[in-house]
Amino acid sequence: MDAFTAGFERLNPQQREAVECIDGPLMVIAGPGTGKTQLLSLRAANILAHRDIQPQNILCLTYTEAGAEAMTKRLIELIGRDGYNIEVSTFHAFACSCRSKYSEYFREKSRTVLISSLQQTKLIDKLLKDLRYDNCLAGISNGIANNIGAVKTFISTMKRHAISSQEYKAIMQQTYDTGLYLARNSTFMELLTLPLNKKDKYDIIQSFQEQAYMLCKTAPKELTDYVCSVPGVYEPYLCWLMRYLDNHELTDGTSTSGFQELRKVLFRKDANHNIELKCVSVSEKGLVAADIYAQYQQHLEQSGLHDYDDMIMDFLTVVRATPELKYALQEQYRYIQVDEFQDTNSAQMGIVELLADGVEKPNIMVVGDDDQAIMRFQGASIACIGQFCERFTPKRVVLKTNYRSTPDIVAMGSRIAQYIEQRLPESTQDKQIEAFREHGTQTSFEEQVFLSEDQEYFAIAQDIKRHIDDNFIENAKKPDEAIAVIANTHKMLKKLIPFLNKFDIPYSYSNKANVFTMESLQTTLALLRCVSAYSAGKEDLAATYLPQIVASPEWGGDNVSSIMFALNAKKHYRGNWLRALKETDNKRLQELHNSLQEWSRRALEAPVRQLIFDITAKSRLYYQRHSEDNPYALAEYNSGIRALLLFVNDELESRYALQRALRLSDIVHCMDEAASYSVFVEASLQVGTQHAVRLTSAHSSKGLEFDLVYLIDAADKTWYSTQAGKGVCLFPDNILVSNDKNDDDVRRLLFVAVTRAKDYLKISRVGGNTLPELNELVTSTDITLDVQDISAALQTSWEQSYELNSPELRALLTPYLPPRALSVSALNDFVSCTGCSPENLGSACFAHKRLLALPQAPSISLEFGSLVHAYFEDYVQYANKYGLDAVDKELRTLLSTDALQELRAYCTNNGTLENMSVQDAAQTPLPLQVTTDKYDTGAANQSDNIYSLISYYINRVAALDFEQEDVIRCLDRFIAIVHITPEIARGYSDQCLLRTEVELTAVVNNEVPLYGKCDLLQINEQDKTIKLIDYKTSLSTKKITTPTAAYQRQLQFYVYLIENSQEFSGYHVITCEDWYVEPDKQTKQKREPVVSSASRDELVHLTQLIVAAWHRITNANFDTSAFFESSQFVTWKEKYSDKKKMSQDMKNELQRCYEDWLISEDDVL
Repeated sequence: MDAFTAGFERLNPQQREAVECIDGPLMVIAGPGTGKTQLLSLRAANILAHRDIQPQNILCLTYTEAGAEAMTKRLIELIGRDGYNIEVSTFHAFACSCRSKYSEYFREKSRTVLISSLQQTKLIDKLLKDLRYDNCLAGISNGIANNIGAVKTFISTMKRHAISSQEYKAIMQQTYDTGLYLARNSTFMELLTLPLNKKDKYDIIQSFQEQAYMLCKTAPKELTDYVCSVPGVYEPYLCWLMRYLDNHELTDGTSTSGFQELRKVLFRKDANHNIELKCVSVSEKGLVAADIYAQYQQHLEQSGLHDYDDMIMDFLTVVRATPELKYALQEQYRYIQVDEFQDTNSAQMGIVELLADGVEKPNIMVVGDDDQAIMRFQGASIACIGQFCERFTPKRVVLKTNYRSTPDIVAMGSRIAQYIEQRLPESTQDKQIEAFREHGTQTSFEEQVFLSEDQEYFAIAQDIKRHIDDNFIENAKKPDEAIAVIANTHKMLKKLIPFLNKFDIPYSYSNKANVFTMESLQTTLALLRCVSAYSAGKEDLAATYLPQIVASPEWGGDNVSSIMFALNAKKHYRGNWLRALKETDNKRLQELHNSLQEWSRRALEAPVRQLIFDITAKSRLYYQRHSEDNPYALAEYNSGIRALLLFVNDELESRYALQRALRLSDIVHCMDEAASYSVFVEASLQVGTQHAVRLTSAHSSKGLEFDLVYLIDAADKTWYSTQAGKGVCLFPDNILVSNDKNDDDVRRLLFVAVTRAKDYLKISRVGGNTLPELNELVTSTDITLDVQDISAALQTSWEQSYELNSPELRALLTPYLPPRALSVSALNDFVSCTGCSPENLGSACFAHKRLLALPQAPSISLEFGSLVHAYFEDYVQYANKYGLDAVDKELRTLLSTDALQELRAYCTNNGTLENMSVQDAAQTPLPLQVTTDKYDTGAANQSDNIYSLISYYINRVAALDFEQEDVIRCLDRFIAIVHITPEIARGYSDQCLLRTEVELTAVVNNEVPLYGKCDLLQINEQDKTIKLIDYKTSLSTKKITTPTAAYQRQLQFYVYLIENSQEFSGYHVITCEDWYVEPDKQTKQKREPVVSSASRDELVHLTQLIVAAWHRITNANFDTSAFFESSQFVTWKEKYSDKKKMSQDMKNELQRCYEDWLISEDDVL
């Protein structure tokens, strides 16, 4: 009996029905373990046996390469060599192969080059930066456009659903017009936003519902007609609203929760607390995104580029426009089979439709399971299943027998699936899965609950070891499929690895990681950047990487020696780490210094591959020596280095021909660009041996099966994390292709994970609650273990080498404590609390930031802010010298000329930015053609005038040592500040003495020395009053009416400092003002000062806080994590237990709770 006949005879009735249905459209709903791969292969063999066609006439499409490989293998087993000739491919690979086979039709497309991820990101960044400043998608942070990620995802989503920019623009315009149509109806808006009084709340809801239905039914036709031909993409907003009202109960007569939820869906309050319909604001952003999409695509075409998603889009475009090509493909592929159909997107569905276009009853079979549709985050849509049914009216077969799992595991999966809200009718009514096996050993399921991750991972490793010792893997039918650990994310699996190493458990693990976040690569990346900066003469920048390198285990670093070196550098070298490294008597650090010198010398000329090989030698040796203890780290390191070099080579080839040898600076430049844009530089990592425990994420486990499955970290808080993305929303509610994660996505993923188990399923979690889908299926058991600290085996961030987390390490600080004085920035650093975990406490990083004073990376924001402060200091000094009115007149005269525009043009085109060194630019006068003679401002002294002052600072800004694009942006910001300086100067009083950069000292409770520098004091010597002014640089579009908690504390600190200083004894601070010196982004006008004052009670609280912080700092007591167990925190948490997101008021209240706790603990101590 041949393999085909044997396989055919083993088919159950439903499987046989599908295999024998050769002609016409067919849809098979195949749940987990129902034998769909065997079915697909047998059906292909059956087609060849009963139809006069060649293997080349059969096309099998699937979602992943792994699925294609599995199907090809099964076909070869069934039909022998002919299995090689059946085309089994992913959709993307099929589109690429057609492009190659029929190159004459793709002539223009075939000459394009794939755009790199970095270049794609930079292109979108540029398009966003080209928007007007008041555009709803405009905005820049740290030199990067704010919404790059959202727009990048948006464009990919559009292409994966075969939606053109014109089509989406039409959808958004219709949605926008619909929003205006609804907003113009005062009755609708009033009923939607009216307070719900007890007396008439149900009448309001009923009236609203009637009004909404009336508006939907009487709307203009252009608001209800479909404007996009791609099915399953959207529905007109009014149709969506009607469907929402039909499917949701707004009130049941006792509750208004349904109506309250509708309100959240329909409207929001803008920055000025005005009510607006969400569909208006979101579609407005969508219109802009559609324009960017069009510009993006135009740039690709003009530049001879394409992106990954264009492969299928180009295929669809060419085939639709070329009937002869479509007919050729239809003649070639007479029978089509599509696996994992639930994971297809609209563009892939377009391929299926084109291959069947014009054919009355096409021979297409699709196989899928909507309950396993877990790829929606990549653009997949189960709407394609409905689209297929509507388009082709297929015969339907539901596979109901699970051959994989025991009856109890099958029953658990079925119960979980029932929680999925969006299911096909076949899944709800006909898909009653039953186990083929009569019984299993495990008939009930326990959920083990641990107190910590260490305990959970230790227990899992220990249990796996017990099974291995009992020959569980050795006796398994398929040893490679004996045991698996499944987690929601790869992060959890990586944490488990040290525990597996502890018990000598072999494991296999594959993952795609970002080079820039690989733990094992961090020291190497720091070395490359350090050497590059050092060779370019940027010693301050090079020094910022030294703390990481000095502390690294690859270079023999440890806590004590790293901390001692940092303290020595601060005390004896004023924080100059390069000098300290040069003169150290520590042998390992001497070796590091000598190596850095040698590599820096070679960096300008040496071949880069050999140089990198030498720089990475110590790290390679370190991971090779530890490969037995931690094979993962060695594999990660090697794959990371390969990926980094490949990325740089591809990047440089795609951008330009260097016409010279590659140098280290080229490598680092690409690295820094990718890191600044958060580009994912992918490294494929594979670790493992035969007969090992498989570690896999729930997504990656699809299609796999194992005798024993450990489902770890299965808590509700782990799986149901924040669902919505943090970025800007570009998809209104009537768009059906949004990638935002929802509850059904979690349920489907859980269903997939659970149904991988054949015989045994073990579930565990740390804290949290049982997943709601498992509540009635498992019993929870609390487990407590006495576990040694294995987590130390985990690689940690280099900053932790400088943490003073033991009495012995804290004792190292004793000679350096107490500090000479406490500044307000140091106080703010120590007492800040920004969230609900220890890493959100400022005290956690206070020591290495303040006491060890590790070198910090240069920041253009800080340096620009310092120059702005210096400008206003000099402006006030100039005004004190010549008088406020005279200087104001002189500046306004200057602003009426083209002087600033000429200065900017010189700096950006011919001057300091391109042709001068930083040192020269900061001291070089501007050219003769731009002189004070040209702009006579009426100054009393032509050599000491406002033009000289402003041109000096423009030159200083232009000389900032950062990327040219960022410097130009700062230049424009500074010129904008100069333009509103006359308005800002109106706040200066000519009746008061103006003092800038005033340095003051004071003492709190005769024990805490304070120090501070005030930006500006307006001193009334007659009344002995002072107005305190603090300059702020900020481009925020939000209207600021009250200072933040940190700014408020800063102002209060200065008030105490002034009133208790020796210089201003007897003076009283009457007001404190934050002056935001950059103009409003929208109006270009001066922003109003944020005025506050400090009450006596606030000053008492401040002094108590200062004393509490001082006591902890002087005693090196930086661990304040006990706050999260305090009554203050528990009370705050209970108060806001129903809040999913922290509002600013909640953050302020949490900050105050933390401060009160610090004060109360100081009393106890």
